[in-house]
Amino acid sequence: MAAAPYQDDDAQSFTTVETAEPVFSGDFATLTPDNIAARAAFDGVVAFLEAGTASADPYHAQFLSVNVASEPATADSPSSQTSSPSTPPPPTQGHYRLSLDKLPEGPNASWRIGRGSAHTNGFGNGVDLLLVPPGQHRGQGVANVHALISIHRLSGAFMLRSTSNRPIKYLSAAEDGRDLVLRRGEQTVIYRTENRFRIGELDYILTIDVEHESHFEKIRNEFITSVLAQPSLPHPQLDVIPQPYHQKIAGYIIHKPISSGAFGMVRSAVDSRTGDPVAVKRVSCRSYRDVRAVDTEMRIACRFLPRGGYDENCNIIPLLSQWCEHVSTPPCGRTPEDIFLAMPLARTDFAHLDWSAITMDVRLALFHCTLTGLSRIHASNVMHRDISSKNLLVCSLHPPSAAICDFGKAIDKPYDTETAIGPIDTVAPEVWQATPARPYGPAVDVWSMGYAWLSTFGSLLRFFSAANNRKTDEKRHQRIQLELDERVKAGIIPAALGSLIRSMMEYNPRFRYTAAQALEHPVWISLVTRRSVGSDDGNAAKRARLLSPEADDPPEPPKPPSPLPDTEPN
Repeated sequence: MAAAPYQDDDAQSFTTVETAEPVFSGDFATLTPDNIAARAAFDGVVAFLEAGTASADPYHAQFLSVNVASEPATADSPSSQTSSPSTPPPPTQGHYRLSLDKLPEGPNASWRIGRGSAHTNGFGNGVDLLLVPPGQHRGQGVANVHALISIHRLSGAFMLRSTSNRPIKYLSAAEDGRDLVLRRGEQTVIYRTENRFRIGELDYILTIDVEHESHFEKIRNEFITSVLAQPSLPHPQLDVIPQPYHQKIAGYIIHKPISSGAFGMVRSAVDSRTGDPVAVKRVSCRSYRDVRAVDTEMRIACRFLPRGGYDENCNIIPLLSQWCEHVSTPPCGRTPEDIFLAMPLARTDFAHLDWSAITMDVRLALFHCTLTGLSRIHASNVMHRDISSKNLLVCSLHPPSAAICDFGKAIDKPYDTETAIGPIDTVAPEVWQATPARPYGPAVDVWSMGYAWLSTFGSLLRFFSAANNRKTDEKRHQRIQLELDERVKAGIIPAALGSLIRSMMEYNPRFRYTAAQALEHPVWISLVTRRSVGSDDGNAAKRARLLSPEADDPPEPPKPPSPLPDTEPN
């Protein structure tokens, strides 16, 4: 649906009215007048539209629902005999409808709210919800298009945006209980089931329907995919409609828990300023050692936020914001204290994705994303040390996008000997043999990533070491490599990908690929070729074809790095 243009001048424009629809058929919210001025303006709109003048536009009738407070008196009725001729008629009772079976014409299928303008065809032009009829002096301070209400394409959140130099007030919606004032271009998430707005001198209550949540979710998803042309549905970890337990903290609307562990808990959330999906991780710091660890995580994670803001194709989940339980930013560093870290919300991770439904092309694209992220991390002289299936997140499948998260175990130095890092079975073998004389290096991350990729084709936990534990020694490593060969032989894993994983999981880190070398492997050539189609660089596809190996010749992998004596395991 094309977005209709709107104007913000002071010319008037108005709308029409229709009777109430008691049956739910797509209505998800109502906007009801809540003070004398707003009710009088609503009555004026109803009267204007019922008059059916040439200037009235029938388009607006679909957004109103009208109920008369009482039946009109007849000539023979007692009330008509006792009523004074000057007695005013009963007030009109009704509201504006926001419905997904009556689509608006605002930008990105949003509902335009205001007094409209008198340009071109009739009054009310430029708005969907007409607040003031033509010629009425009530509604002072209401602009032609005063605000927009929309549904966020990624989170499904209801958004309120000011489009006028005249502000709109979201009453008692600030974190301190004061009114939230939105000026031109500013927006916020509508996060309550009952919301009070002030538009000029007019007060309204926006009420979200909570009785038909499952039905609304279905038609909302159809609206997002068909009308907004968004290929992916809103994040399933987010609530469909506002809930009583939602809290607004540090600019985020906190939803429900999605994971927990020894570190604390992760909840889904929405950025109240943008509507973007967010994950908020709560870390319980009970000692200064915990505080230092979290401080290191924050410092390292903040390095990877692009200057232009978060991009889901950056392959690393950045830290968007941090605060403590005292809502101090940065955290004040007391103990005990809970620290909160906000980051973009992914759809799932490698551990929970249904890989049986994923094509090999998409799988390779996701692998390439994570490898690109690891290469960036290592280029910043950082060791992640906790690469695992749960820390490789899937941001999108259309198009494929994945990223590395969680810098809780990361360090910004080239070597270390600490063994309390990632899950035991995912840790590279040299970690268990590290000494001050022979510390491990960034190669441990490459081994763990190869392990995570291989695990997407089937669990490797049944392969134990000689000591019958999950630590990888030579025996367990041999069994994993044999399993890799079997999966390649059975056609489960393409030969080129199997060759890359084997090189990433070399037992001796001296002969293991670096992340940068793994990115040069021929397995990515088909991916590069597809991405180069339609690009301005016409030589990209040609280079990919020249690099492509012949069908009868196995791909020649990049040359492994020179041995590093101080990283050779015992």
